[in-house]
Amino acid sequence: LPWWYVPAWLGVQLPLLTLAALAATLAAAALRVGRRHSINGGRLLVLTPLLVQGLVFPMAIVARETPLYDGIRHLLFMLPALLQLPAVALAAADRNSRAGTRSRLAIPLVALVVVAASLSASVRWAPYAYAYVNPIAGGDDERLEWDLDYWGVTAREGVTRLRQLGITAIEVRPSNSVGTPWGATGSPDATGPGDTGLYVFRRFDARVDPACTALFEIRRGGRLLGVGGRCPRAG
Repeated sequence: LPWWYVPAWLGVQLPLLTLAALAATLAAAALRVGRRHSINGGRLLVLTPLLVQGLVFPMAIVARETPLYDGIRHLLFMLPALLQLPAVALAAADRNSRAGTRSRLAIPLVALVVVAASLSASVRWAPYAYAYVNPIAGGDDERLEWDLDYWGVTAREGVTRLRQLGITAIEVRPSNSVGTPWGATGSPDATGPGDTGLYVFRRFDARVDPACTALFEIRRGGRLLGVGGRCPRAG
């Protein structure tokens, strides 16, 4: 994989305000080191495990060209550490601010707004927060192949909605196994009256066969996660 694979996924899967807080923290730290400001030994001791877990280990994994897929699922251990870095920065800024100044109110307000924005995104994408991408991900631009629903989490809703439309013979693509617990039977070979159903979740794309008629889409945040359709029975 290219070196930018992990940064790219972080850039689209972190909420924008969280991403901004993290970027500002790292930029401020780099600027302080570049200007050769002294760093408190106690703070350095606190930051060391966070930097190792959040940056050093992931960078080493990427440098060794370790196989990665489905976004950053293999590097999720880095997120708790990364998300603590802005908290440490805000705590340091709060400690250094003068009592009675507006910053004493602004700093906790910033933290509250960042967390509230992340919570709002989780609520809006429920129950598919696993597939979340923020607004900079490029919408449904076909040039950007984000594997949004890699594991087919939306298959349950897709199969259920097709069954509610009176369709009982249903196939889920690109992997029917994820739909089997919810009633997907696979592509039926038998001929006869009636149509079959097809639900395609977005692992690489989410387009139904040209012969099928799309009936509904499952979306979150303007992003297409899957399409359900009705297909003519073979024969």
